[in-house]
Amino acid sequence: MPASCRQRSRATPVNREAIDTWIERTILILVICTLGFAVLAFGAVRPSDYAVVAWLVTATFVLWGVRIWLAPKFRFLWPPICWAIVPFVGYAVWRANTAELAFPAREELIQILFAAMLFLVVVNNLYGQESSRTLCFCLVFLAMAVAMYGLYQWLRPSNLVWGFERPSAYQGRASGTFYCPNHLAGFLEMIMPITLALTVTGRVKPVTRILLAYATLVSLAGIAATQSRGGWIATAAALMVLFLFLIRSKGQRWIAVVMLVVMTAVGSWLYTRSVAYRTAQTYLSGHERDIRLRLWVSGLKMWKEAPWTGIGPDHFDYRFRQYREPVDKTQMRPGRMHNDYLNTLVDYGVIGLLLILLPIGVGIWSVFRCWRHVQRGENDLGPRKSNRTAIVLGTSAGLAALLVHSFLDFNMHIPANALIATVLLALLGSHIRFATERYWFTARWPIATGATLAIAASLFWLLPQAVLRSREGNLLRQAQLLTDGTTNKIEVLKKAFAVRPGNFETAAAIGEHLRAIAWMGEEGNEAIAKEAMEWFKRSVALNKYDTVSYLRIGMCLDWIEQHEEATPWYAKAVEIDPAYWYPYAMMGWHEFQIGRYKEAREWMVQSLNRWPYHGNNEHGQGNSFAWQYVNIIDRLLQDPNARLRTLK
Repeated sequence: MPASCRQRSRATPVNREAIDTWIERTILILVICTLGFAVLAFGAVRPSDYAVVAWLVTATFVLWGVRIWLAPKFRFLWPPICWAIVPFVGYAVWRANTAELAFPAREELIQILFAAMLFLVVVNNLYGQESSRTLCFCLVFLAMAVAMYGLYQWLRPSNLVWGFERPSAYQGRASGTFYCPNHLAGFLEMIMPITLALTVTGRVKPVTRILLAYATLVSLAGIAATQSRGGWIATAAALMVLFLFLIRSKGQRWIAVVMLVVMTAVGSWLYTRSVAYRTAQTYLSGHERDIRLRLWVSGLKMWKEAPWTGIGPDHFDYRFRQYREPVDKTQMRPGRMHNDYLNTLVDYGVIGLLLILLPIGVGIWSVFRCWRHVQRGENDLGPRKSNRTAIVLGTSAGLAALLVHSFLDFNMHIPANALIATVLLALLGSHIRFATERYWFTARWPIATGATLAIAASLFWLLPQAVLRSREGNLLRQAQLLTDGTTNKIEVLKKAFAVRPGNFETAAAIGEHLRAIAWMGEEGNEAIAKEAMEWFKRSVALNKYDTVSYLRIGMCLDWIEQHEEATPWYAKAVEIDPAYWYPYAMMGWHEFQIGRYKEAREWMVQSLNRWPYHGNNEHGQGNSFAWQYVNIIDRLLQDPNARLRTLK
């Protein structure tokens, strides 16, 4: 064989370093896509959107596992902050498996596990200067773009997010790609300090510095446009952190003073044109006191039920019904407690709160441990610029802002903001490598095998969950596009429930659409009402605090004229939610159906006591349902022969 042929037949050696570089860059791209998609897709609060986030995080985890074996000399970085997250993750797993309401507890556990996975991926793969700088710059310009969209909503004004209507209460406030303005403020207040730190201390080109300064002002204007009071307080805290760090450096003091003066002047000008009015309308006492204060009081009462381990992950919204105050301001569904610390205390107890604060404390320690090691010192021309310094300083201030804002809102329960905070904490914790080499571990085969088995075990449980969430999310999105009260929509919802049979909200939705069809009064409506009743019973079996499903069972029994059997279901709803207007109104409606008008009126009056009728004013009509029935009943009591006007 000729020599040239023999040379061509030889196998080309695998360039493992090139493959390792490719994998690292792919992980970086996936992390950027994860955060970018989460922010742009309404904060990833919808199940279908979070399913995409879950798949992206899973892909990064798989690539990390592959990289462990293909990299020439892969080393694990396991700083103290990694150890700090392990106890809470373990506690969350235990608490989810012992929770009273399994479905919401499992949902929250899945989000915690995916956040922990992303944290470990970033610490062990994106600690390099190029990767961390690229990641930060992408977040900076993502924040600028979202802030611009928020400014458009504020100035236009527009109440749409990607064409979808926001709650009317947010009219005139910017929310960017989020539904709630407070969550946009939470996102921007985390990223704006990084932008400002890169502008002031970053090692960048003049054109880039100008763009960064512009992005800083746009982000600050975006925070102003949200009109979030907590956002303003958090931003002020972030600026103070930046100032205190810079003022300690001899070469940065004048820069710190100028920065503080400029940002304070711009912020004051924006404040008077945005949030000043809302601040003036904040009441801390009396009937009009802020809803947060009322939620906190109810939450603390709830916490006393299980002070050490909490009532259960993501249980606050469902258990709130037994603790709400009987006033009109608390009649809506709160969702969260508007205080991440108290919400964690209620859901996970004192143990859970202390465990979740542990990584935060270790993160603060890491900043002080590595601070002097990430600075480049000074030369004859003054302080030397450093991206490492800027990233540590910016992420520290951004996380400080979020920690302050968490006293007033629930940004850490919004997947996009929680994931960004997780990534920033990972970047911050990984910088301790500049202070010591003790946290590096070479991936020899025992360590590599153990890590691979841990990754495989995590994926073994999470991958099926991701598949089920994706299937359910797609079906729920399909159902959302179909007309309410149609058989097509019901069939799609039934398929979604079959995918995840623990979702009591899907069961209740199926029952509600069946009830609406039965109420049309066509042939076979009694059988449909009975089927609806079975779905509502499934809902209350999965969630015994589902007030509305109890009422709907009673309504179905009233429809098929089993009035005596219906009464206990209405009574149960009143027992579960004694301060809510709706059970009293529906109990009155039940009494009205069987001709007990005096009793019906008493129930309607109790409903009005909890949520009055306001008429046509700036507050909306209020409890028009009970008010109309009181008027009808008064007419009937005065003239029993009066013609009854049917109410829908």
